[in-house]
Amino acid sequence: MSRSALSILPMLIALGACAPAADSGAESPDVVVAPELDAQPDAGAPETGGAAEAPATGTEGGVPPPGNPPAPEVIAGPGLEESCDASKVQDVVGKKPEQPVVDDAVSRSGAKTVRVIPHDGMVTMDYRGDRLNLQLDESGTITAATCG
Repeated sequence: MSRSALSILPMLIALGACAPAADSGAESPDVVVAPELDAQPDAGAPETGGAAEAPATGTEGGVPPPGNPPAPEVIAGPGLEESCDASKVQDVVGKKPEQPVVDDAVSRSGAKTVRVIPHDGMVTMDYRGDRLNLQLDESGTITAATCG
């Protein structure tokens, strides 16, 4: 094999790893498709001389045209529901995160999980409305209690 063919081989392997997996039989989520707009030009409309027209927005005066389905209902996934209230546990700021303190804070905040974050600790950026976050300083003292 030539040198250039060998250098492209790792790239092809990486691209193959990124390819979508074969259909596992799982159903795909429902997709709401807006009805097509009437493509017939208005008889009284002036010709544009071949220039492309801007697509219609489907609303006039903020009122949706008749026949458009309502927006699909948004369902919160696990952990996205807001069950944590950090305002109820601000008294833990200044304390050490000992097990009784953490357990009490979790129960009073209504959180389902807790994350104790050390000073300069790395955390994921995912949002969890049911999680209590206790941020620590260099000495291991709680400096902030937040949800998310």
